[in-house]
Amino acid sequence: RGVEVDAAAVQAVSREAPRVVGEMKPREISNTLFAIAKLAERGVEVDAVAVRAVSSEVPRVARGMKPQELSNTLWAMAKLAEMGLEVDLATVQPVSREVPRMAREMNAQHVSITLWAMGKLAERGVTVDVAAVRAVSKEAPRVAGEMTPQGVALTLCAWGKFSESRFELASILDQTSWHAVITRGHELSSQMTTQDKVMLQQAVKIITTASAGDQAEGEAMKTNPPPTSKRASASFWAAAARWSSKLPTGKRTKLDADVLAAETEDGKVWLLVASAEADTTKVRAVDKQVLLEAAAAHTAKPCHGRDD
Repeated sequence: RGVEVDAAAVQAVSREAPRVVGEMKPREISNTLFAIAKLAERGVEVDAVAVRAVSSEVPRVARGMKPQELSNTLWAMAKLAEMGLEVDLATVQPVSREVPRMAREMNAQHVSITLWAMGKLAERGVTVDVAAVRAVSKEAPRVAGEMTPQGVALTLCAWGKFSESRFELASILDQTSWHAVITRGHELSSQMTTQDKVMLQQAVKIITTASAGDQAEGEAMKTNPPPTSKRASASFWAAAARWSSKLPTGKRTKLDADVLAAETEDGKVWLLVASAEADTTKVRAVDKQVLLEAAAAHTAKPCHGRDD
């Protein structure tokens, strides 16, 4: 929150962790890992010995963890893995095994963070418990109405990561959960940031493509059919996000809502291209050209999957 962190103080406290971890309770273990991951995320060097010492106690306390402690611990493990630190399967598995037990007590934030964390761990090659993913996904209809714009984006992003990690979507995601989160996304479209919308659009693209012909998606897929031709590259969506951010508030809000509501990727691309082609202002000329060139590349080459 803008407060400068004293790295020397962090290191001094971290050195004491191995001495006291054996006395820590579930919440203390969870909070410590969460704090370490937050510091690492902000560029503060963390003590690997301290991380290992605290992580080693997770199997001892996992059974006593409540929903927030489970989600925070998984989030911390995912963040540390994302930053290149080795995450021990022996740490992840005990927490994952407790998730089904507590899933029904999770609120919207717990659900979205837990799914994102497990998706990120799967993306990094860490074995994730399918039963845990399925249990949390089943709670989506119950909590979707309380999800924030970011929560919707994180949940869909998580399911997209599972798909890319070779999970069979039918084993973790049913029509009701998918439909509930997509519906909430439409309700919140006017409140979403450009980053959230781009994340959401990419996730929907991945999921609907992977779900083509999958019985688990049923009628929900009819409202968001998988693309039948080429997939736009990450560079196109980055150009689209820049273009949208440069528009006046009114035009940006309308365009973002229209793009989010479009049922196919080709429809989304067409809306963005049409917006750029209709714009004649010099101040946005460079961004317009970048978007149109990225769109031209999208229509000129076959799909080779994501390139980000």
